[in-house]
Amino acid sequence: MIIKNVKNLIGLTQLIPYLKNIENIYPEVEHWYINKVIPRVMLEKDIVLVIYSPENEVAGFAIAKNNKEEKKLCCLIIMPDYQGRGYAIKLIKKIQKELNEEKLHCSVSEDLLPLYLKIFINHFKWTIDEVQESKYKKGKLEYFFNGKSKKESEL
Repeated sequence: MIIKNVKNLIGLTQLIPYLKNIENIYPEVEHWYINKVIPRVMLEKDIVLVIYSPENEVAGFAIAKNNKEEKKLCCLIIMPDYQGRGYAIKLIKKIQKELNEEKLHCSVSEDLLPLYLKIFINHFKWTIDEVQESKYKKGKLEYFFNGKSKKESEL
């Protein structure tokens, strides 16, 4: 297992097909990735980490926003064949180290919540601070972690 920080355009565009795994949950995710993530990674300090299996296949990746206003885990995808192997935990730990932030702000759709709930709450001790309906997909709940409590504690 290897984790690489992808900063070049070729490496970033090679991840686009993997977004199909979540486009039914997050409509327009490919548009967001191409028009927001790639430019921010190329021009700023946002991070895309890719985790590779021992067979050198893409097992998953994480996208993190890193600017003055926000340190946020924007996207975490583990390919179905690699789920349950601890790859999500390894990616999150690496993102935490890169951003120097233990309680990353992030949100998860109700569709993905069962997949990540144990990791976020049991392993990392993150808290759900807010739930919004129809934030990214009409009629679906989005669960926000480490958002309000962090902002309130910084006041």
